[in-house]
Amino acid sequence: MSYVSRCSRTVGLLLTLAAANLGHAVADEPWLVVDVERPARLLEHELVAEVRAALDESPDYRDRLRSPEVERLRELSEVLEQALGIDWEVGLDRLVRRARLQAFDPGKPRSAVLVVESESAGTLRAVLSAVAAKVPPVAVLLEEAGQPVVHQLGQAFVAVDGPRLVVSGEEDRVRAALQNGLVESAADSPLLSARLDVERFRDQLNDDANLRLPGRDPGSVATVGEWLNRIRLGRDLKLTLDTDDGRLAVSAELTSDPAEHPVPGFFAPDDARSPRPLRPPGTILSFGWYRDFTRMWDARGDLVVKSALDQMEKRDEELQGELGVLGLTRRPSEIFGMLGTEYHVVVTRDESPRYDVPREIRLPHAAVAVSLRDEAAFEEAIGPVLRFFGVILSGQQKMLVVRAEHGGATITTARFRDDAKSRSTGNALRYHFAPSWTVARGHLVVGSTDRVVTRVLDELAGRGSADGSPRPTESLHVDLVEAATALRDAAPYVVTQRQFEDGLSPERAETELRVAETVLRAVQSVQVSTDVDESAVRVRLTVGPEPSQREETP
Repeated sequence: MSYVSRCSRTVGLLLTLAAANLGHAVADEPWLVVDVERPARLLEHELVAEVRAALDESPDYRDRLRSPEVERLRELSEVLEQALGIDWEVGLDRLVRRARLQAFDPGKPRSAVLVVESESAGTLRAVLSAVAAKVPPVAVLLEEAGQPVVHQLGQAFVAVDGPRLVVSGEEDRVRAALQNGLVESAADSPLLSARLDVERFRDQLNDDANLRLPGRDPGSVATVGEWLNRIRLGRDLKLTLDTDDGRLAVSAELTSDPAEHPVPGFFAPDDARSPRPLRPPGTILSFGWYRDFTRMWDARGDLVVKSALDQMEKRDEELQGELGVLGLTRRPSEIFGMLGTEYHVVVTRDESPRYDVPREIRLPHAAVAVSLRDEAAFEEAIGPVLRFFGVILSGQQKMLVVRAEHGGATITTARFRDDAKSRSTGNALRYHFAPSWTVARGHLVVGSTDRVVTRVLDELAGRGSADGSPRPTESLHVDLVEAATALRDAAPYVVTQRQFEDGLSPERAETELRVAETVLRAVQSVQVSTDVDESAVRVRLTVGPEPSQREETP
């Protein structure tokens, strides 16, 4: 049996996904609808084309293109080229101008129907004729003229109607699709759009108890509780994929009923007007989110079951006694209640610690910043613990604890000793780090070096307070140009790892590193933002250069 024959039957099986009852009513509404408009636009996109061109220089990528799976796809692309006498990418664009997938019953995969619309009836029949030469059952589709005829191929029912190919696991679905046709596309239709009836899909999970509040796991409630709650109450999920001024953008919107048992303070402060994300110079990654854990703690009786609540409060009391030896006089819950609503993780390119030890590689550094409700009260509460921690580090004779002023803030840094004896008795990797912390600018800032801490402090001082405009409740920014620079800074380590772990030659390892840098610089940035209100959660993912980056790129 030829590959195309095997693939054709496999596709039929995947589309129908096993047996189910036929004769299902076709008047019901679909629970899933996916529309694709000119999918070849994705291949034509300048960003995708640039990444593909870069990957072509990678031996690893070329090896993967020789895999059996890709070779089978290559055989199908050759069918396109032979049938139409053009490049397979152009042929794909002509063969699939539009497509729609509809699923009518989450419990019956065979109810799904796929409609593919080609550029013309001639294009579709030319491709089918080429396939029919290798897969005889397809020839039956070409024998009839005039009115479309529904044929059964394996477990699938198939029909050709002019430029349209219709496939389903139920004959009635094929006939209904032939009768209804496709709605005319708008000029600005996204590349892909989908709508999922979450309520009908969720009914198939049979796991609704795990989505309900109060819960048994306090950690899950605090980290993903409201996300689960929105899924439990969700009605519809809408997705789109489209090009956006040289970028690729994916948007998702989950609508839901107003929360019956919301997790208070989970997504944002009440006014939903938060300061902008931290973006100090040299930022590779910036992740910011907003949680009011004090409101969660105050509402703990409504969020967790009584047994979990009793364990939480007992452990809170026990920890107070255990930490009392450090000079802590408050319960952990009281300390935690002093934290604010704003949380940030920042990763920057190398901010070299002040050591005299030569370094072959340069690693990125990270800092965490947490806003405080009362800076003075927090510093007074944890001061004894920080001082005790400094004494312990100094007593080990391995680190020096030093303090320095920066813009009115006192930064405490633990530095490894870098005298000759210390260098000879420890891992050189430690000299990339100098753990630092401070309480300043209304935040607790902890970082892997004092320099990254000072950069975060400068950013906090320069950005001002909230300006009253709506801000994302969660945001992620990854600067891939900075990431490419950081990758080059760590080149000796990366190349060595590829040699030992993957058995690559130094030359090939360096080539793969160079390709990775090229891809990162081509994509330039990844951004994710989340906006939430009472009835919807909206997430947007954008891949590609920001407008400012695009203007700076030669």
